[in-house]
Amino acid sequence: MCGINGLISTGDLNGLEESLQIMRHRGPNATGIWRGKSGGFNVGLGHLRLSIIDLSAAANQPFLAGDGQTILVYNGEIYNYRALREELRKHGCHFSTESDTEVLLQAYLIWGIDCVRRFDGMFAFAVFDGRRNELSIARDPLGIKPLYVWTNDSKRVAFASEIRGIRALAGIPMEPDESTYAEFLLNGWLYEPKTGFKNVEKLMPGEYRTFDLNTGTVRKEMYYCPLQRAAPSRDFVELLNESVELQRVADVKVGLFFSGGLDSSVLAAASGPLEGLFVEYAGDAADASDAAFAHEIAKMLKLPVKTVCHDPISDGPDAILADFRNVAANTEELIADYTYSASSLLSADARASGYTVMLSGMGGDELFAGYPRYKLARYRQLFYGLSPLFKVGAFALRRHPSLEKKIERLLRFSEEGRFIRAYTSLIGYLSEVEVSTLMGKFDACEPFWHWCETMGKRIGHLSHMKQAMYLDRYGFLAHNLMVTDKSSMQQSIEMRVPIMSNELAELGFAMNDAELLSYSEGKKPLRRFLEHSLPARLINRPKIGFNPPLDGKIRALGKDLISDIFRNGPLSEVLDANVACRIVDAHFNNAGNQTYKIWQMLYFNFWLEFQNNMRTGQFTKCNSVIA
Repeated sequence: MCGINGLISTGDLNGLEESLQIMRHRGPNATGIWRGKSGGFNVGLGHLRLSIIDLSAAANQPFLAGDGQTILVYNGEIYNYRALREELRKHGCHFSTESDTEVLLQAYLIWGIDCVRRFDGMFAFAVFDGRRNELSIARDPLGIKPLYVWTNDSKRVAFASEIRGIRALAGIPMEPDESTYAEFLLNGWLYEPKTGFKNVEKLMPGEYRTFDLNTGTVRKEMYYCPLQRAAPSRDFVELLNESVELQRVADVKVGLFFSGGLDSSVLAAASGPLEGLFVEYAGDAADASDAAFAHEIAKMLKLPVKTVCHDPISDGPDAILADFRNVAANTEELIADYTYSASSLLSADARASGYTVMLSGMGGDELFAGYPRYKLARYRQLFYGLSPLFKVGAFALRRHPSLEKKIERLLRFSEEGRFIRAYTSLIGYLSEVEVSTLMGKFDACEPFWHWCETMGKRIGHLSHMKQAMYLDRYGFLAHNLMVTDKSSMQQSIEMRVPIMSNELAELGFAMNDAELLSYSEGKKPLRRFLEHSLPARLINRPKIGFNPPLDGKIRALGKDLISDIFRNGPLSEVLDANVACRIVDAHFNNAGNQTYKIWQMLYFNFWLEFQNNMRTGQFTKCNSVIA
């Protein structure tokens, strides 16, 4: 796990060092830069190393081929690198290190950029090929590792593992993209490749681009698409055990983020002797904790667990606002996900405990239909038909504790005839009417709805549940992966996600709906796997989820302070502050729980504030969280 950057320019290559320094947390063990010229272009590649496999300096990057003409910078892990190394030896390749980095470069020399089709792993890399005067960049099939690209003409291209790495490259302005605001307000994040910045996008999962420095042209290719993959020949148990075994390989200490939920329990059962880290909430969130179950499961699986206590209530308003600002600064993209805070806390504790690599159960819900909303998608016609009953019973349903934050979304889902629009209502908290009113434009959401229509034509042949799962790959799961990457790498921790191997993802997408989910349970393959290790009462219990409680924090801030922020902060420049404050009034007058709507607008305010400060140079207070 590392950080990379690069610049192709007909001018200078200033900013490479500063860019790496700002991303230093991604690779504290070594720094390297390579500069060269080709076809009238100057080329610069930079690398920050977090040493995981082959800790020697021989594996540092940029990594050069023997002839010195091919140079690689790479972030991630190729889990099947040992098998590939043996295959490459049959092609006459010789190796001077034990690293997967050298395997990746040799694979490129033998198979070209199509080598990406052979990799099982998480990666983002750039390779400059002086033999062809080409520079290629690529991202892993599932989008586990990020790679951001900036371009505005054919004479200058920049890329980096983080947006702040691109921001630091000389002469590159970073302007928020107002055309993405409605989509963000509807969802709480943006579908890839959008980031919230003009001229900055992510390489798509399963995409590579080749820049021809002789002609100045760019070739893009999607080398991996879930719609075109065949079902694996092996079953879930075999694929899971293989993935866990491969992802435990490291020359540093490896641990497990353990919540006591289904996904992390599956990893605990498959991983053997690892230590788990568990976050436990205090205050009014303690009753909703998985703590008791987690400790019981850990004992049955013989998993030693260290507990980290996270107190969401004791913070005063100043500390809460500082925490919110920290999330807004470090998610970089428009991603209003407060789990960043708890994930960062866990990662910091893992680092302090001597870990460099942590396993996470992320991806189980999205790849094997674990979220309750997938049931709504699967039984879509039933809920659509019951729309009048939901509407009549809305008042009573709002009084149920488990539904008070969900009933508005359930109503919108049951009433909307177009599926992707209906599914969007399950994801986000703000309605189309609220977004349009906040933005002062009756058609504010139309560009996003147009995108939905285009996507609907592409995936309309799938079942509603599979449409939802496909959308989540580039939306909900994608934003979770970015939060995980940024929060863990901020603490120099490599996060691995064994449930998200290529073949496991293909298996989940190939299974029919009934094999994954029924009305009574989801994630059937994971549940069947655990039946050999745990009793049914510990497997088949309600999902808690990894969601730090926000209700207490919003209460602690209070109506007046939040309203003042909305009226006087940068939010008021892009949204109607009076409309935002009416949502705040409704919440504190007990006219409905609006916690997540308020959180999303607070996040948006602080994200805008941070971007304004970066443009004007007033970012001293943020140095501690971005350096």
